[in-house]
Amino acid sequence: MDNVIHIKDVPFGMHKWTSKIVVQEKQQVTSARSTPTKKQKFIFVDAEGSKVEGIIFNTDIPVMSPRIEVYKSYLISNAEVKKIPNEFRVPGISAQWIISARTVVEEVMQEEDLMPCKFSYTEFKDLSQYMDRKDKSVDVLGIIVTALEKKLVIRKSEESYVQKFVIVNEDLQPIMLSMCDAFIENEGARIIADLRNYPVIIGRRLKVSNYNGVALTTWFDSAVLVDPPIQEARAMKNWAMRNYKFLADIVNQETYNRCRLDVDLTDATGTITATLFGDLAEQLLSFTAVEVMEHFNQNMELPLEKLHQELKSKIFIAHIKPVQTPLADGKRRYTLQHYKEYSTIDSPPVKLAAECSSSRAKTSLTQRFNESDDAQETDLLTVDGNPLKKTKLN
Repeated sequence: MDNVIHIKDVPFGMHKWTSKIVVQEKQQVTSARSTPTKKQKFIFVDAEGSKVEGIIFNTDIPVMSPRIEVYKSYLISNAEVKKIPNEFRVPGISAQWIISARTVVEEVMQEEDLMPCKFSYTEFKDLSQYMDRKDKSVDVLGIIVTALEKKLVIRKSEESYVQKFVIVNEDLQPIMLSMCDAFIENEGARIIADLRNYPVIIGRRLKVSNYNGVALTTWFDSAVLVDPPIQEARAMKNWAMRNYKFLADIVNQETYNRCRLDVDLTDATGTITATLFGDLAEQLLSFTAVEVMEHFNQNMELPLEKLHQELKSKIFIAHIKPVQTPLADGKRRYTLQHYKEYSTIDSPPVKLAAECSSSRAKTSLTQRFNESDDAQETDLLTVDGNPLKKTKLN
């Protein structure tokens, strides 16, 4: 194997070469609406940690894709080497190997038990700052504890399947991850088959959406790595096995269901409707999501009118974020990110810190408002005279 070279030593335009790689990612087959071209991308990494993008086109996909499996090692020879245009590059990868039926792909025994690569993850508490950002994606590490039923939805007149999975981090904070179509058939099926063993996933290039607060969803270029052979994933798997009782409680008590509450907010200029999720909604209601569900199951009404009477005369300092996706009627949607009751002894409204979705991972709201240095807008608002809107569980 003296003629085997590393990824960084394979120059553009070179034809006769061999490199030993591990398949870090195997993405879904995608196609654009404007062209019939189909493609499937991979990320290869070598023993030095260098990475390159692999890609297969059209009729070569059914021939070559089954021969390249994620986490396995291969000798790859004579793929066409091209430079990736700047606008299509991902950080750290500038070259592309075009895999065709003429490319030699030979599986080899792995010498190392772990993949030679490192990842950077976004903490769950920091996800809200990427909500509805089309120009931003995130990488996360977590444990899958349960999967909800697959549902058929209609998107742009086309049928699509969506399935939600509950991810938990080491703070026992649950987040919903939505997978679609091919992700359900491939990574989703593998996850469900191994749910009892708490599969670890690395979600790469996921989008953060505004579904009941903060949620994650796969995108056309996302990747979901299931039980990847890296140290962080194995450490998290061991943590899950030690803490299986707490994870089982999340599933059995369905604490991943998040309370949703719509409120009318009024200041001197008018009224808007904003939505609270999760901990913030529970704090305002003085009910947990589980207690709300128990009322619903017993056909009992929540004492919202009494709560409304208590709230309508109060003034709050609130941080409200517009949601990028408007309602079907074109009206702007808002999410209430933080709030604090305002009194005359408080200092004037101050600027808020970066957004955070979980009370477990942040300081008290008072500290958030009084110690923040970031430039976020605040308003003095009061709950309007209209009744609080229906509490929802999703």
